[in-house]
Amino acid sequence: MQVSRLQQELFNREGDGNNGDPGPSSRTTADPLDPTCLGCGEPGHMSQDCPALSTSASRTAAWKTPALEPSGGIVHKVPKYGPADQKRGDRRGDGTYVGLKKLGKERSKVIKELRRQAAKARRQMWNRSPASRAYQKQYREELKQLNFLTRGAVWQNYNQQFKARFTPKTYREYKLAVVRKYRATKTVEELRAQRHRSYIREREARASDPDHHKALEKGRRQRQADKEFDEKNKTLHKCHGARWMHRKNWIHMKRPCTIIVDQAEGEFQQSSVKLVGLTAL
Repeated sequence: MQVSRLQQELFNREGDGNNGDPGPSSRTTADPLDPTCLGCGEPGHMSQDCPALSTSASRTAAWKTPALEPSGGIVHKVPKYGPADQKRGDRRGDGTYVGLKKLGKERSKVIKELRRQAAKARRQMWNRSPASRAYQKQYREELKQLNFLTRGAVWQNYNQQFKARFTPKTYREYKLAVVRKYRATKTVEELRAQRHRSYIREREARASDPDHHKALEKGRRQRQADKEFDEKNKTLHKCHGARWMHRKNWIHMKRPCTIIVDQAEGEFQQSSVKLVGLTAL
């Protein structure tokens, strides 16, 4: 059975991706014994392993065929401006040439932005669909089942695709970063930095929201009122001879009682309640 160069490289680098165990690539069992590439037409590898189509090979650009010129006589366009005004590499002569490096950078920026927008739209669609949660669950279960039936080929394939993006060094760095991020014991400096970050976040929120202090004060007043209300209830039930119940039970009692406050006290004071008597309605 022939194994392609890319498969061998993946095998040597990470094994089959199943918990790091070395083993045959997940694709070798599924493919025919003598595959022929649909991309370049050469035997010995499948189209997904074609070095001409792989991203790592495309960086070297060794496989790229030179652009063929038309065999007939080439008619040159007459430039608008004279050769003195023409920049180096400006073949059209109209000043629109920006240079290869700059063009590549701009192109990659545009593509990155388009991909980001597409991913955002896809996420929104996925989250907005009415049965999304149920569907996600079902999809996960079916994927687990499929993985079991294919002896782990699904996870292996996912793992391979993911690991193929790294060199061994960057993969080790990535794993270390993950471990460092989620490790339970943190150093004092990390904890301090984390606390400082949350403090800064809170400060920014306070600065951006003018009613922040008002909301805090309102919450404080509400807690104080609740506390005093509880004290009042305790006093009431102590006088009533009943054991202390939660205020919601007191509010929804079947036979509510009227509180008669001493007239000399004047206004009803929440802090100290003097009960003279209880009269049933």
